[in-house]
Amino acid sequence: MEFILMLVVGIGMGVACAAIANRKGRRGGLWFLLGFLFSLISLIVILVLPKKN
Repeated sequence: MEFILMLVVGIGMGVACAAIANRKGRRGGLWFLLGFLFSLISLIVILVLPKKN
């Protein structure tokens, strides 16, 4: 049961990071992977990063 919960949270964080990254002009696929692997740390980093021109 814990594995399924961790998988769902990882996918959710990956999707959130990818969506924010896309809005900021960054690579969504990379940020999905980072969000999946490092969850909250990746979310904080992508929120702090400025928009790319």
